Amino acid sequence: LCANKAQSFTCNEGYTCFEEEANDVVWVMAGGTGSPCSDVCESGISGSAEFKCKSDQITYKNKELFDHIAQGLGYDCNNGSCWNSSAGNMMWVERGDHENRNCYFPKDADLYSCSATNNNANCFGERYQMVCPCEQSAQVPTPAPICSVESDPFPCNEDEGFSCWKDNNNDIVWVMGGGIFDNCRDTCLSALDEHSEFYACKSDQPIHM
Repeated sequence: LCANKAQSFTCNEGYTCFEEEANDVVWVMAGGTGSPCSDVCESGISGSAEFKCKSDQITYKNKELFDHIAQGLGYDCNNGSCWNSSAGNMMWVERGDHENRNCYFPKDADLYSCSATNNNANCFGERYQMVCPCEQSAQVPTPAPICSVESDPFPCNEDEGFSCWKDNNNDIVWVMGGGIFDNCRDTCLSALDEHSEFYACKSDQPIHM
């Protein structure tokens, strides 16, 4: 059983987002200061799945490497004039709505930080926004219920979206279907309800490793 990757998301008000499909990353630019990327990813995106900071994202350490992200977010980067254009292990962009902005790159790190913040950093009064790499949080797949068999033939409510397979060697019917909040007992009864008195969730079934 697999959980499908979400195909759409909403960039929340006050944030700017760009999906870099090649790396399965959504880059989120936060409007304010003081929040780490772990918070930016959680609050900046909404949709059918939750997002988190991508802690293993390789850094784009200079303007040339970051340009395609900047353009996706709607601006062009200039090398910032302070601190050798470095923001340590973060990505900072000059605040504002103009097309050309001063940028500071994570020159000192191989991976972006999910916990560091820019606080009130400024260069001659210029303030900055964080740009964060975000990814969809892993979704826990719905387990396949295991139903014990005490009678033949066994029915399966395929018209209601269930799939069943009988393991004759172990007297088990494997059932796939049901909602994400249905437990194995309810799924067994729903899938096999024509003879539900013969079926129950098999609570002593060993897991397959």
